[in-house]
Amino acid sequence: MGKVTAQLKTEGYRGPVEKAITVRSSDPAKSIVNLRLKANVVGSVDVLPRAYVGLPSAPQWEYETKLLVRKDATEKGELAITEFTTSVPWLKGKVRKVENPEPEAPGLPAAKPGDYVLDLALADETPAGQSAQNIRFKTALPREPVVSIPVIVAILQPIQTMPTSLVSNPPPDAAEVSMPFTAVLRPGLAKESFKAEVSPASFEVKVEPDGARRFKGTVTWKKKDGAPEKEGKLVLSASGQDVTIPVRVIERAVRAQAPAGAAPPKAPGQPGTQPASPVPSPAPSPQVPPPATGQAQQPAPAPAQSGTPVPAPPKTGP
Repeated sequence: MGKVTAQLKTEGYRGPVEKAITVRSSDPAKSIVNLRLKANVVGSVDVLPRAYVGLPSAPQWEYETKLLVRKDATEKGELAITEFTTSVPWLKGKVRKVENPEPEAPGLPAAKPGDYVLDLALADETPAGQSAQNIRFKTALPREPVVSIPVIVAILQPIQTMPTSLVSNPPPDAAEVSMPFTAVLRPGLAKESFKAEVSPASFEVKVEPDGARRFKGTVTWKKKDGAPEKEGKLVLSASGQDVTIPVRVIERAVRAQAPAGAAPPKAPGQPGTQPASPVPSPAPSPQVPPPATGQAQQPAPAPAQSGTPVPAPPKTGP
């Protein structure tokens, strides 16, 4: 009889958790035993909308976000967040206690008195690339005195665009087409240096600020004289960094129309359609009756020609 001792670290977990344990022994009948450790982690606080952070945050690719921290209904005591820290200097954070009821905010539920709101943002010195960070704070609650929340940072492009390509499918008679887009600068890029250029000349672009690091713009294609180019590229740049977005205009094909007043064609077999003319069968060859007994067989007369009489065959015998 043996004993196995396992420890599950629940810091950073919420709700059902399941871990696998493999036990190896010298037992020839069963040298490997697989165990599963299951737990339902009930912390001191609920972190909303979720107990982790990804920056930039989807779907708008913002480089800042908010969390709501609320005491769990089964916990005792009073929530008091203190000693709030981040794992790196360029991950900035602020803590605010909710004193009065607050309505829902983008990405957050309605706040109650006693809740805490955490503001997180990336500073200009945030390095490019992907890294795993965290924030920590004390709660003054018995079940979970210290809370750690993971933060995943992924700075993969200097300028994030939505959408990543511009494609329009207008009718063939359209004289002008507009394609909107949004651009978000990564931390460290100067907003004042942002530029947008589009080519060839059949396209035009306009942009305007729409937030601290956000711009909104429109690419316009105009059907000018001749055959204007329908494929181009949009180049967005800031502080020496740039991204290129393909731009395309694909006009819809024109369907052939029947002449005015003409009835649409009907499929064979539908009421009102004429049946196909039958192919005439070839006329049967003329049959010559067999000769009478005792008479020599005569060759069949040639087919009659139009307007030419056919002579009777000569008689034979007495």
